[in-house]
Amino acid sequence: LKELSVIVLDQKFYDLALFLRKEGRADVACKYLKKCATWGNTKAMFHLGFALTFFGGWDLCRSTQFGVEWFRKSAEGGNALA
Repeated sequence: LKELSVIVLDQKFYDLALFLRKEGRADVACKYLKKCATWGNTKAMFHLGFALTFFGGWDLCRSTQFGVEWFRKSAEGGNALA
């Protein structure tokens, strides 16, 4: 049951992160993406890696090192886009 709760929260947080990004709240979106990424969401890992590498975390500090690390984790998790 606990695992199911994390899966449901993971998808809700991921959807919320994408919505927040579109609404101009990139700083908050990155925080939700990071939470999803730490739970193993490879789509969130990819988006977080992209944001950190190319856009400075969508208005946060740019960190190519951390961005590439999230890309790598996403690829290792099976995300073909990474």
